[in-house]
Amino acid sequence: MTGWNYPPGVTGNEPYLTGDEGPCECCGHDVTDCICPECPVCGSQGDQRCYIPEYPHIGEKMEYNREQRIGQTKMRIAMYREMIQDAEQFIAFMEEHPEEDLT
Repeated sequence: MTGWNYPPGVTGNEPYLTGDEGPCECCGHDVTDCICPECPVCGSQGDQRCYIPEYPHIGEKMEYNREQRIGQTKMRIAMYREMIQDAEQFIAFMEEHPEEDLT
């Protein structure tokens, strides 16, 4: 997004919060309940960039802890369950409507 297409009241200097931010990508918890430790280099919390040895953490990176790994795995399981449910709904629809073209 550039300045001309930001939502009203948003300048681009602050994060645009939609109210549906989803879980923290580092720990899998809601962003308001993030359990990620604070980065010793930049001070941020729950930022995936802190876990890779690139700018601004050249040569330094954080390591995911046990609780973060558990949360990440739970988040992936939820995503897979949703994908399975979508696939099952597709199958049910196609079985109920055999005349529908798959293309």
